[in-house]
Amino acid sequence: MNTLQKFQPHKRKALPLQKLTEESQETPVSDMSGKGEKNGRCNRTACGSRSNVVWYNRITRAYYCRSCAWEINKYWTGNDPLCSNSEAVEL
Repeated sequence: MNTLQKFQPHKRKALPLQKLTEESQETPVSDMSGKGEKNGRCNRTACGSRSNVVWYNRITRAYYCRSCAWEINKYWTGNDPLCSNSEAVEL
């Protein structure tokens, strides 16, 4: 075996279209219901919390839980925070 043969990438087999369709039907759409909606599910996929989802992100136009909103705001360099509590009362 020469050096070029040794380092060539593997050719992957393409899955038949039917198989892809079957796999996509295994994940019900209802699992994503309420994602990013107020009092629904946190918009951050890795989180998915259903607790305290009232923090609105003005860029993504979606709602996040408190801890995810604080993490987003922590890394935002703008003057105003990206996420704000939609239930906060201004005096």
